[in-house]
Amino acid sequence: MSSSLAQRLSQSFRTSFLDAQAPSEEPLRACLLCNVRGEHKLLDDIEEELRSCDAFNISVAFITQSGLTPLLQTFLELEERGIPGRVLTTDYLGFSEPRAIRRLMSLGNVSVRIYRTKNGGSDGFHTKAYLFSKGETCRAIIGSANLTDTALSISREWNTRLVSHRQGEFSQRVQAEFEALWNHAQSRPAEEVIDRYEQEYKTHQRIRSEAQHILNADSLLVYSHSVPQPNAMQQAFLDNLARSNSEGRERALLISATGTGKTYAAAFAVRTMHPRRLLFLVHREQIARQALASFQRVLGGKHCDFGLLSGNAKEEEGRKYVFATIQTVVRQETLEVLQPDAFDMILIDEVHRAGAPSYQKVMAHFRPAFWLGMTGSPDRTDGFDIYALFGHNIVYEIRLQQALDYDLLCPFHYFGIGELSVSLEKGPCTVLEKKQFLSLEEDEMIRQVLKKADYYGWSGDRVRGLVFTASRD
Repeated sequence: MSSSLAQRLSQSFRTSFLDAQAPSEEPLRACLLCNVRGEHKLLDDIEEELRSCDAFNISVAFITQSGLTPLLQTFLELEERGIPGRVLTTDYLGFSEPRAIRRLMSLGNVSVRIYRTKNGGSDGFHTKAYLFSKGETCRAIIGSANLTDTALSISREWNTRLVSHRQGEFSQRVQAEFEALWNHAQSRPAEEVIDRYEQEYKTHQRIRSEAQHILNADSLLVYSHSVPQPNAMQQAFLDNLARSNSEGRERALLISATGTGKTYAAAFAVRTMHPRRLLFLVHREQIARQALASFQRVLGGKHCDFGLLSGNAKEEEGRKYVFATIQTVVRQETLEVLQPDAFDMILIDEVHRAGAPSYQKVMAHFRPAFWLGMTGSPDRTDGFDIYALFGHNIVYEIRLQQALDYDLLCPFHYFGIGELSVSLEKGPCTVLEKKQFLSLEEDEMIRQVLKKADYYGWSGDRVRGLVFTASRD
């Protein structure tokens, strides 16, 4: 061992275990690693260690696709650099996902083994260790975290990072334990047992699904007849709206990221404010129908209280709650029927569109006691000031990151794949020309898209996607 490394490790030991104020290099200290919402994820620590290691060994009881996916880009970089790795997992409780195991198996630099527990799990396997070789050191993250999304990013997990010289007792003991498990008679190369395990996994999943269906039957019946209540975001919006109304404000703006429940928030506001008559404006009939159904669930009442006003339905007469498309309301014949004081509360969905002449015409016609605008993207590129239109009265704002922190949206991982190299019959190229890029029917282009989709994975049983093109042709 070099004297320099020995001295640095000794200094880090002193800071970690004797005197927290003693100076030393932070990367060499023993450290408790936890997931702290909005501040830190164990995933970040593992990714950092992977990117800087010379080799790695991972032994975890459970691996899931959602846990592996955020690391796929890093694993791809390690493969390109030829950094060797070994991953040991298990069939314990039938929890590890075969698709995730196969993804690791596809990497040329990673060897994968599955520890086959006896009799379906009577001898449990529950290790959680991430070991990284770097120069003369062995760096280890050991604790409670499996290779799953909740363990690496969300759950309260306690894991310890320890750094040892390769000749140290700790390093030698942990490496020896890994080698013993890796070479155990019950530890089998993944390619030999993955097909059999996949069948076992499907059986486990079917049994779990049937059991969960039985357990949920009663609760689902209760839920179907329950009256919806506001979540934390919606309640904060209602509180702010009540304060705004008490101040005599006649217009208010709700900025709410897509999927956070702004339609239900609006329905809760109507339930609280009890308007004599309501108009809910949208830009598509399908959205109007969906909003009508949501309001019915929140407000209750007679079916005939709710009406649809669109190109295909004329149900506004005598209805207390009218859900209408802007294309229908803006027509002169409609405005002649609906007097300016026909509604005392008007809600505009996707109100960032309100700068358009159609919306301006409708807003100039009606004189309700209260306007509520809702949008997830109030900032427009045409210069129209939505904020000013609503008197700069933002009663509540929830953006994407906050919605994720509130668990209102499904977490996602975004990959920007910036390099596309193809070889076309017209000749090899490293950068697609514009005309080639627009030719989505090119076989090489299709193969590339499918290859990337297969590697990075997807949710559900098949790939679903959006394709943006210059034309539908």
